[in-house]
Amino acid sequence: MKKFKYISLAIFIIIILIGGIGYFSITGSATRVAFLNIESGEVMVNTGSGWKPAVDDMDLDLDDKVKTGADSEATIILHESVIINLDSETEVAIANLNKENVKVKQESGSTWNKFTGMAGIGEYSVETPNTVATVRGTGFGINMESVVVGEGEVEVKRGDIVKRIMQGRKAILRDGELFDEEITEEERARIAMRMRKVVKHIKLLREREIEKKRFMVNIAKKTHDFSDEDITRGLEKVDRGEANLDEIEAKAPVKMEAIRKVRRMTEEVIKTNRMIEKVEAGDFTREDLLRIRKRVEEREPEKEDEPVREPAPAPEPIREVDREVIRR
Repeated sequence: MKKFKYISLAIFIIIILIGGIGYFSITGSATRVAFLNIESGEVMVNTGSGWKPAVDDMDLDLDDKVKTGADSEATIILHESVIINLDSETEVAIANLNKENVKVKQESGSTWNKFTGMAGIGEYSVETPNTVATVRGTGFGINMESVVVGEGEVEVKRGDIVKRIMQGRKAILRDGELFDEEITEEERARIAMRMRKVVKHIKLLREREIEKKRFMVNIAKKTHDFSDEDITRGLEKVDRGEANLDEIEAKAPVKMEAIRKVRRMTEEVIKTNRMIEKVEAGDFTREDLLRIRKRVEEREPEKEDEPVREPAPAPEPIREVDREVIRR
């Protein structure tokens, strides 16, 4: 009898320990550091032993290189927070995965970069043979001759000279000088298309986050009698801004990191959709720019934007360039 009591106690302790591990697996949410999505065509990867065909959804590491062939596209995602869309005939290397300053080197071609700040990253930099772009939450395109700002504000530095390029404008290198120009209607349409691709990838990240907790989702489906289609329709409603995220999160029975991540991703979808409307309409108000500048200077990446009380100085004309440092 006494032996049975001890065995029962041991089993009880094991159950508690397993329960503790289970609780962590339920409430925790591991973040993938770097991975690759193949959009189309031929994509190659060099992990240190030469170029080989890449595999969709493969993990990447520090110093790994990715390049796209003709009529090919790929997307690199870092810390589930930085989204890098590679155009055809583009080569990119992962130079730094430290969350204080994530950095990639773009050897050739053209990329569209969206830094969401969802994972608490400090800065994100893109270095080309001619430029270095450093931002803290924005969307911009960069190639060997220009930087196009679709969202936010970018600082351009040459030597001791620092200038700002606002959203809806571009910094373009021409005859040894860097000019600050308004984007064209064609570029505006291209930016909106890029942003839609970003939204698609954020939604995919959100789906993967939900899939990580599939057993919890299945329990909820059974308990509340709803389907995966109901979940999809609900998320679409939230993405359109037709639901209150605070109320939804408050109803969660367990305060999981996964829920917070899904919320941040959803907020990013809503924000980017609104920005697409502004880009297509050319509606960049000064209040938008001041709010973005305030966010860069004062807030943490995950926090909401704060209103700005004092206007910032307007950008000054840009002169020549050898090596630019672009900072948001």
